[in-house]
Amino acid sequence: MSYIDTLYLELPGLLSAMHAEDYQHPITILDLPTLSVVLSKADQIPRNYSSYYSLADHEISGNCDAKWGTEYLDLRSTHDEHHEKNGFWLRADPMIHQAQTLAVHLLGNRQLPRTLNMTSFQQKFNQIFAETIQLSYLEPYEGYLFCSNHPQVEFISPLQALGKDQLHCFPKGNDANYWKKIITEIQMWLHSIQAMDRNQESPFNSLFLWGNPNACLPNIQAQYLVSSSHLLLGAAKRLQISHEKLPDCYQLMQLESFKDQNIQCLQIVDLELLWLRRQGLVTAWQNYLQTWQKSWLAPMLEALKAGQVKQLALDLGNDYIYELRAKHLRRFWRKNKPLEKFCH
Repeated sequence: MSYIDTLYLELPGLLSAMHAEDYQHPITILDLPTLSVVLSKADQIPRNYSSYYSLADHEISGNCDAKWGTEYLDLRSTHDEHHEKNGFWLRADPMIHQAQTLAVHLLGNRQLPRTLNMTSFQQKFNQIFAETIQLSYLEPYEGYLFCSNHPQVEFISPLQALGKDQLHCFPKGNDANYWKKIITEIQMWLHSIQAMDRNQESPFNSLFLWGNPNACLPNIQAQYLVSSSHLLLGAAKRLQISHEKLPDCYQLMQLESFKDQNIQCLQIVDLELLWLRRQGLVTAWQNYLQTWQKSWLAPMLEALKAGQVKQLALDLGNDYIYELRAKHLRRFWRKNKPLEKFCH
């Protein structure tokens, strides 16, 4: 029987403390007995002294090259050698407008309604930008931009841009004035498009561009990577590391590359809780966490008990890594500590 030596799960945004000291953490009103007991029984290793390398930190900090996602989706082959040398890909992330907040979505244009005519959208977009950049959409929820003439501008990551005026936080560099004019023009068009949601509001109201053509590949130490991030999956592909897109639950993972052998380290990176939290979507955050406990944490514990996983390491966004082994489960249902004790 094959097994996993270490299953390293990154779920940033779960136990991170609130910025306002008098604000109650949304986890405290949830009934999460499995998570509570796991945190109580696991060994707590200070993050600074752990040997685990966070890939979520790499993406959140903006140290990502959008070419990784492009290569993962096999888009590079569609462009000639001249474009390869003189241009680079930038991902387009629409900002969904909500009351008092602007929210970026990790998976690109996933909030564009399917009724939107993407062909005309692409034509109009490319008309505005002329030959400077070109939009290519993959499906209603995914789009990429190819930039050939202005690669020297620095773009910040969408997570860093949340809650800020985009003209105050990007762009920077030699092409800043050019990009500010382009951004203003494209925003005026986005506000005028006819695609409306059920509340008769525009589905998005601005466009963020991000990418760093000079970024280094992340140090992926795992043998197998499972993630919702196209950028991380693309990096894994370039590094020739086995990888797959994050499924809906633990049982659906397809570890075809390791069917007849053991995995030293399997790393799972799920950024959904972090995105929901940064957007202020408390109810959605709570619902996702409850589903995660049932669909991911509980099956992981069963795998731990069955010997299919030797060690479970949880990176949940606070100051510690939680290591859990089968021996911790012998007195598993003893009295546990309140969850708020772990929100550092």
